[in-house]
Amino acid sequence: MMKNYFNLIGDDLLSKILDIVVDLYIEDIDNIIHKLSKVKKSVKGLDIYKIEDNKRYNINFGLINYSITNYLYSKYHLDNVIIVFRQPQHNLNQNIPENIPIVLHSKLLQNPLYLDILREINKLYKEIPYYYNHMFLESINEVNINECDYYFINPNNFTKDIHYISYYCCY
Repeated sequence: MMKNYFNLIGDDLLSKILDIVVDLYIEDIDNIIHKLSKVKKSVKGLDIYKIEDNKRYNINFGLINYSITNYLYSKYHLDNVIIVFRQPQHNLNQNIPENIPIVLHSKLLQNPLYLDILREINKLYKEIPYYYNHMFLESINEVNINECDYYFINPNNFTKDIHYISYYCCY
């Protein structure tokens, strides 16, 4: 015959044990809610449509549209990435001389996913004083050392550990 050890524990001790267990569950639930709110915030503005005939995904993130064969949560092939963008100023404001461009740099992205890159491109795009409602992301390209002046990158920061990438958008 098996003994029920709960019968050996007094009601006050059993109540104390159950209170501790309840507190641990409440803490776990709070942690899960916090993590889910972070995920919700990170995917806000994200729409994904699979194009059946050619196995591609059409992704809309904020103002940027992109079509890729990779999964959005796939790791980008470069680590430690800084995204740079150059917009000729004369396209935006006719009163400013043509030779003064707008050059934007993102924060350093460590081990980025495609989602991280799209999110940062969307942030950079919103920093342009005059932007169109939606842009289609045509390409993401690695910047080579010969383009440092063009993107206002200090050549001393151009190392094998940090990769600079640029992008091209069209209407």
